[in-house]
Amino acid sequence: MRGFGADVTTRLTGRDANREREPANADELQFLSQLYEVSASCALPGNGYEYCLERILETAIAITEADKGNMQRLAASPEHLEIICQRGFDEAFLTYFSAVRRDAHAACGAACVTRQRVLVEDIATSEMFWGQAFRDVLIAAGVQAVQSTPLISSSGALLGMISTHFNRPHRPSDAQLRAMDLLARQAADYIERKQAEATLRESEAKYRTLFQSIDEGFCIIEQVSDEAGNVVDYRFVEVNQAFERQSGLAGVTGKLRSELAACREDFWRHLYDEVARTGMARRLQNFHGPTNRWYDVYVAPLEGSDPQRLGIVFNDITERRKTERALASTNEQLELRVAKRTRQLEREMRLREQAQAALAQSQQLESLGQLTGGIAHDFNNLLTVISGNLELAESKIADREARHAVQQAIDAVAMGANLNRQLLSFARRRKLAPERVNMNYRVGEMTQLLRRTLGEEIELELHLDGSLWPTRADPGEINSAIVNIAVNARDAMPTGGKLTIATVNLSLDDARSREVDAPPGDYVGLEITDTGHGMSPAIRRRAVEPFFTTKAAGKGTGLGLSSVHGFARQSGGFMEIASDIAIGTTIRICLPRVMEAAAAVGSATCEQDLPSGNAELVLVVEDNEPVRQVTLARLESLGYAVLEASNGPEAIEVLKAESAIELVLSDVVMPGGMSGYDIAAWVRSEKPGIKVMLASGHVDVTAVQPGEAAPNLLAKPYSRAALAHALREVLDAQ
Repeated sequence: MRGFGADVTTRLTGRDANREREPANADELQFLSQLYEVSASCALPGNGYEYCLERILETAIAITEADKGNMQRLAASPEHLEIICQRGFDEAFLTYFSAVRRDAHAACGAACVTRQRVLVEDIATSEMFWGQAFRDVLIAAGVQAVQSTPLISSSGALLGMISTHFNRPHRPSDAQLRAMDLLARQAADYIERKQAEATLRESEAKYRTLFQSIDEGFCIIEQVSDEAGNVVDYRFVEVNQAFERQSGLAGVTGKLRSELAACREDFWRHLYDEVARTGMARRLQNFHGPTNRWYDVYVAPLEGSDPQRLGIVFNDITERRKTERALASTNEQLELRVAKRTRQLEREMRLREQAQAALAQSQQLESLGQLTGGIAHDFNNLLTVISGNLELAESKIADREARHAVQQAIDAVAMGANLNRQLLSFARRRKLAPERVNMNYRVGEMTQLLRRTLGEEIELELHLDGSLWPTRADPGEINSAIVNIAVNARDAMPTGGKLTIATVNLSLDDARSREVDAPPGDYVGLEITDTGHGMSPAIRRRAVEPFFTTKAAGKGTGLGLSSVHGFARQSGGFMEIASDIAIGTTIRICLPRVMEAAAAVGSATCEQDLPSGNAELVLVVEDNEPVRQVTLARLESLGYAVLEASNGPEAIEVLKAESAIELVLSDVVMPGGMSGYDIAAWVRSEKPGIKVMLASGHVDVTAVQPGEAAPNLLAKPYSRAALAHALREVLDAQ
């Protein structure tokens, strides 16, 4: 902080140096003394950077008669202010203001933008702080006034901010503010100089590391002349480890070449003298007899240095020359290699053909799955008609043997339904079967499978919360989600990495729930993190779209994350993706917490215990006439009033005309351009008071749009008892 005193006196008193000076008042002299003291302290070699920053801040607090203060450094990427020194603040204040955006509305941010001091005499009445969250933080810290002065160096660089805070409404005097300007300028120059010194040290360290780590031999020599100016020798100024290793000369720094073993001294001395005189670099290949090695040598003058100093880089090319000589007789070997490569290409072509055949088979299986799903849907309709009519008949038959025969037929329908569920599993259209789940148990159960799936090059790490809440979901779908995400993570880490699976409890407030489009409350989180190549923002936005994939053709269907997303939404939760290129990806599945204990297993519900209706009006929407009629009969037998429609548009007209409908029971897949999901969406929008329950032989998870709650689902074929309980559960739900 040289040249400080005269500048301080002139600027502190505000008087021109060319005019006759008037005596400074006592305060200004005191400020001058304080500035000299901190200047002298920072100039002492033994005082470190952090110590000097603290002294500068203490001086600022003393000059402005403040109660506390801080210094902030302007950091880049993105530009923000971070506290590097403070006095008097608690942890809450420091945490909140640990990183302040350059364009923030706080006093320090405003001063950073304008490059001028910002002074707030009373925070409670200042318009600058109205409506700002940090106003409450300042008041809580006891701050009632603040001044922030930018740290601008003599070169014009903005380096940060120095702020002092007052526990009372206050305005520093003009003399105090002038002293702060001087202190800020000198502090900025000090910081800039220290940063330049640190940069220089870092640059020198990098040079030294590079100098010693390169494989090429490198040295700097200095020519030595006699009294007549003739070059007679040269001295080794600096050498690297590769020089010593390749030349066999160790400990030569500072020595003359003539002090070492003679080897073509005249040749090298004349060569170096020519380069020094002409300023033109030379390159040559040289054989070194004592070591029986060939070297590629490059000699050049050092720019900006003594012209008698030269830089020499050389590399052992003995093996390369041997290779060059050997290449003259390798035509036959080359032909053999070409023939071998041709055979390899033929093998690769066969492998490609096999892969294409496997892809075609996979597509055939997918088509078969779609066909199976359609057949299973129609078969479920038939089973629904059969089971419904059998149950109605059973209720009207008194003969025991006849009732027994009917019951056997009903049992056969149940066996058929079980077979159909297996077909639906193949077609991936099975309805979820949620139950109370311990997520830690599910993760632990999958550990061995995941280790085999990931392979030895990927480390699997678990962080399971011992006090994890229970949730309610389909265990099979949880397992499938874990495997889907783990396989994606494995593909994103082709050279190995780490996969971390963690479970957490979390609660959503109103603001957070709006962000993820899920109800507020408690959730159980399953987080799966990889260290793979990550996703770009554009890919991350499309990651849950059905059939979207970044994998090569035949390597993925694009349904993995979309099915996981649909499962989370259908289970009342949500899924989040966080990813950074070259860092990795985290996928979090959050499912609602359940409070109830696990349900006890009891006996089947007796027919006479079935819940009945109270003449509620139910609209049945079903395109299959036999299924619709048996459903109407079942509902009437359970005490419900009924209306019917054969497709979606017809159902909408009935809903518009009839206001007493309390529940819509609809098939999912129907002609007419509207599915059961479309009807449910229309009811949510136009008739939110009406309940909706869907009945189908299969459930397509992608039919539920992101952000929409999945409708209540009843799997076909269903029994009269299942229908009775499902109706009451939906109607009685709040």
